[in-house]
This record gives sequence, structure tokens and C-alpha cells, in this order.
Amino acid sequence: MNNLPSVSALTIAAAANQLAKIAKSRRSELAVGNHNVDDRLVIDVKGTVEVQKDGTHVPKNHIPLELAFALFVHHSGVTGPAALKALKAALTTAHAIHNLGDEAKKERIEQISAVADLSDALALVQKELGSLPPKPRRGAVRPKAEVSEVSIDALFETLSEVAAK
Repeated sequence: MNNLPSVSALTIAAAANQLAKIAKSRRSELAVGNHNVDDRLVIDVKGTVEVQKDGTHVPKNHIPLELAFALFVHHSGVTGPAALKALKAALTTAHAIHNLGDEAKKERIEQISAVADLSDALALVQKELGSLPPKPRRGAVRPKAEVSEVSIDALFETLSEVAAK
């Protein structure tokens, strides 16, 4: 698979991005299961690829939730069972709010905030989660390219250009 001598990694990234979008749009044509593929595809790739620098992030969505909830109950002591019921209610409500439209979501949060100061609680949670240890993250690769099938004439033209060099 590494025998693509004159194709740059940027071209491959751009083509893979576009081909994934094409495949996703044609998903309805694919049956569930494993399928063997043995095709030759000649494509033309034009566009740009932005490669961002590496950095760090606080992994808020990669935390093992069941373990975190078990530890939450453990650290709650005698109030653990009640805390778990409250946590379940909070998760259920958060899921319901997440599925609302933007305006309805804002309205529901305002309703809850009228009874309990949700914005202060949210700020406290964000502060505490922000103190989790950061993890390294590779910089994003963001291709903006167009992929089109190449005619056999264009293929021969490219091959002759390469051969002339």
C-alpha cells in the first residue's frame, strides 16, 4: 500500500476526505456486511490541505463514564444511592435538552435556572473539568479539494508528462 511513489501525503489526505464524503452520500446503495473490492480508480485531485500544529486538550468526552459514576457514588459516601439517582435525573434531563432546537434549548435552561442557578453550576463543572490533565493531540488535517474521475486520455497525458521528466 505504500507503493505510491509520486503521490504526496497531502494529495492522499485530500482525496480520502472527498471520497469519504462521496461514499457517505451513496450509503443507501450499500448493503450491510463485508464486501470485497477490486477496482482501479484514476482521479484528479485539486484543492488545498491545511495542516494545523499539534497541541493538547483536556479530554472531557473520553472519560470512562461507568467508572467515573461508580467513583462518584463511592466518594459520595452514605449519600451515594441518592447522588446516583440525582445523577441519573441530570443525565436524562441533559439528554432531553440536547435534543431540543436552539431556541427551545435556551428556554429550557432559563426555566431550570429560575429554580436553581444552573449557570453557576455549569461554570463550576467547566472549571473542575478544565483542571483534568491535558493529553497530546495531533494537529488537524483539513482538506478542501475536489475529486473527479479522470478520462483515459487525461491519464495518458499525465503518464507522458511524467515520462518526459
